[in-house]
Amino acid sequence: MELFIKTTEEIRDYVPANVSFDFKNVKPFLQLAQDKYIYPFLDQDFYQELWDGYNTNSLTDKLKQVLYHAQNAIVNIGFMLYIPHGNVQVSSSGIHIATNEQKKTAFSWQVNQLRDSHLNIGYNAIDDLLLYLESNIQDPEFVKWKNGSGVTLKRESLIQSAVEFSKYVNIKSSRRVFMLLYAIMQRIEREIPELISEELFEEIITQVKNTAANSVSLENQKLLTFIKPFIAFATIAKAANEISLQITDQGITIVESYQTIEKKSIVDDARLINLINDSRHEASKAKTKLEAFLNDNADTYPLFKNSSLYQGDDEDDSDLDDSKILLV
Repeated sequence: MELFIKTTEEIRDYVPANVSFDFKNVKPFLQLAQDKYIYPFLDQDFYQELWDGYNTNSLTDKLKQVLYHAQNAIVNIGFMLYIPHGNVQVSSSGIHIATNEQKKTAFSWQVNQLRDSHLNIGYNAIDDLLLYLESNIQDPEFVKWKNGSGVTLKRESLIQSAVEFSKYVNIKSSRRVFMLLYAIMQRIEREIPELISEELFEEIITQVKNTAANSVSLENQKLLTFIKPFIAFATIAKAANEISLQITDQGITIVESYQTIEKKSIVDDARLINLINDSRHEASKAKTKLEAFLNDNADTYPLFKNSSLYQGDDEDDSDLDDSKILLV
């Protein structure tokens, strides 16, 4: 895929002016940053439209704003990837630190701080990019993004956005984190029919996918207030085992590979275990409340009442164990 950065001058729009580098040395890392962190959110058709406009200098004002956020992310994440390589020299005699009488090699903590700074700026730029795309999703200029796989508003899901997910679990409305959690969230969502019946689930998901105003019935809107917390907390409980997570002042975020190696104190075992246990406990409570609500209001939900899941008035699940939480 063609790179959205052609010149050193473009790079200097997003990094400090005193940064000195050879463009050809940095370019592979910019390409990697674009391919791994930007392209998946744009999808092929929208990417091609953006590239064609960039390459022919014919972008509209709105697409120029998309390019600005994309370039900001590419440059900063690209430099985060480049820094370890720029700090050493590799030859047939081995790996050496680049130094001379005028310049002293930075301490490892300074290098790590610089990488963190570029990474945070890059991640924020990705979220700014996705927020801008979401805000313009109904604009005809963004129809290819709206219809592509990179779209961050998931109409086919019960929790459809990062903002909505953050109502239950603090991911600071990060679209990037939401998209990384999405596959796990879908797995959790596919277990919901085992709680409310296949028929009721199909009714709700059909209403949710309908873009018409007030398509979800009042009864199902009420039911969703019990379903969504379960999905969110169960997703985090599973994700903590499957994805490297960290807890910072930015909420729950994703750990890069170099952070797991060099900064293990950020994601110590105790905090991770606490995150898993707390999320399982909250998911278990949400599940119990969901089941109690449905059994107490079965007449309002005949699809559930007529299913084998309906327990009647004699069952008591108050002793539900967290370990029995429905997690695939």
